[in-house]
Amino acid sequence: MKTRTSLLLAALSAFSLSAFADGPAVSVINGKVSIEGGNFDGNGGQAIQAAIAAPLGNSFGLQFDTAFGSTNSKDFSGFGGHAFWRDPARGLLGVTASTLRYDNLDVRRYGAEAEGYVGPFTLRGRAGYQNSDWKDGAYYSLGARWYATQNIMVSVSGERSVNRNIGHVSAEWQISTPSLPGLAMFLDAAKGSNDFDMATVGVRYYFGANKSLIQRHRQDDPDNLLVEAMTSGQQQYQQRKDAAAAAAATPACPPMSVACI
Repeated sequence: MKTRTSLLLAALSAFSLSAFADGPAVSVINGKVSIEGGNFDGNGGQAIQAAIAAPLGNSFGLQFDTAFGSTNSKDFSGFGGHAFWRDPARGLLGVTASTLRYDNLDVRRYGAEAEGYVGPFTLRGRAGYQNSDWKDGAYYSLGARWYATQNIMVSVSGERSVNRNIGHVSAEWQISTPSLPGLAMFLDAAKGSNDFDMATVGVRYYFGANKSLIQRHRQDDPDNLLVEAMTSGQQQYQQRKDAAAAAAATPACPPMSVACI
């Protein structure tokens, strides 16, 4: 009930802010595709992400996300969506939903997101409810971005999801060559509960108008929802596996054992 109330308040706030937006929420229909690889919790893996965003009138936008890949011979795939209000000079407020399947574990998320723009800094947050085949509960994340130049971004963030913590450090550089104006390179490193760790590098290409990285992030597409959902799914999968192994290792009580009575 609390989650539904929060989502309703976020939607109402977005509609009330629409009259004050100084620019379009999404400049033009645009998209991005990335491929990355590296260490996923001690195992090699790779992932492909994609998203497409479109304006919905002047003050609102929609985005559709997807991601798929494999880690430690286990496949994952997912989809997500954003509906948001944005003023490119001030910030973003919206609602989100996603679903991801990691091997045989399903993770579903419903929430809200917000961004605030202050010069070369962006403050970001997401919160909502996560439902899965293992454990359910609230999730929330907070992060900050710094644009050292118009085309170089460094980011730190932290998330708590169903009583598990994870921290991220990432960076992105849009190379901006004349022949490939949307080409960028990025890296992401994470450390979390139960010794979870991740470190990947990748290449991303932005489709749409020719513009700087900071403009793409504030005028075009929000972050792909499946990045956070995937790390949470991996953590839950490992916790479920560890719990099953611990239960199997527990010795059965012998007949008429006093310890079992």
